[in-house]
Amino acid sequence: MNTRTLYDIPEELEKDETKMITKSIHQLVLNDFNNFPFWRITDYDVSNGVDMLVTPTEVELIDQNEDYWVRFKWEFNDGTSGYGIGVLELKNKLLKGLSFYINEEWEVFHLPPAPEFVLEISGPVPFSERIKKSLKDIFPITIESDTQRNYEVKIILEHKSDLNASQ
Repeated sequence: MNTRTLYDIPEELEKDETKMITKSIHQLVLNDFNNFPFWRITDYDVSNGVDMLVTPTEVELIDQNEDYWVRFKWEFNDGTSGYGIGVLELKNKLLKGLSFYINEEWEVFHLPPAPEFVLEISGPVPFSERIKKSLKDIFPITIESDTQRNYEVKIILEHKSDLNASQ
């Protein structure tokens, strides 16, 4: 039985940069990062900004001045853990644009200084409601890039509001 999906990289193309495929950011799956831990953004403005295109990049070709989509490991305060994807800004050692894979769903997450209208949809409170956990169970969140040693980034996200709230 063939377990490959439409978006899997054929074995013969996996390590040949000259035949790399381009994907929508919405087509990436966690397993895409097994062979290619870095996905370079090739077009930021697809469908009027609703989408972006990425292509896998060999570690040897990493440019410190570019941003890359990478897989990360996360752990909530209550010990729940898993994986997600985000943009690794190598120059500043930041992970941003975080999407957590929880209960077989992608959950987008933002903290300030994201605009208020973004936080109303994907900030800490709506995020906690969607995954059915209290803010106290979630924060602090430990996030570590799942990349090669030279490119590791580890951050701890705090939530500044009252963690004892009923959320």
